[in-house]
Amino acid sequence: MSASRNEVVELYVFKKKEVAIVCPSCGLAKTVPVEPLRTKGHWEVKAKCTRCAHVFRINLNFRKYFRKTVALQGQLLDAADATAPVARVLVRDISMEGAGLEVQETARSLSSGEILVLQFPTAEGGQLRKDVELKSVRGDRVGARFVDRRFDPAVFAWVSAK
Repeated sequence: MSASRNEVVELYVFKKKEVAIVCPSCGLAKTVPVEPLRTKGHWEVKAKCTRCAHVFRINLNFRKYFRKTVALQGQLLDAADATAPVARVLVRDISMEGAGLEVQETARSLSSGEILVLQFPTAEGGQLRKDVELKSVRGDRVGARFVDRRFDPAVFAWVSAK
């Protein structure tokens, strides 16, 4: 079976001590310890099967909460003046603790650790504003964590939407 090299195997790690990696080509399963993988973060890593030499990618997901794929137009606002736009963004995914953003237009550079206000539509058609801390900034991709991570029904509506 000839599988694509762009094939991605998703591994959910969260609190596990080891994970089983299964070759998508020949089905060989290999259990590996998680600790050495933690330094890779949420990045995809390349793997090569020891049986059939098939090369594929592994996406390591250490997240505590499910992340829902969405496409919501939003904006980042200055935390000191929540009317001052900093960037226009596309909310790519959302969980109960944060969101993955794609910066479409920005008035200035963004930095990890920065606190801003993320505004995006609610599932009911209103507008939601959440204070966020930028956890990672990689080009036009931004990982943002909600400052207040208490249960928010408006966020839950997006995460649980079908």
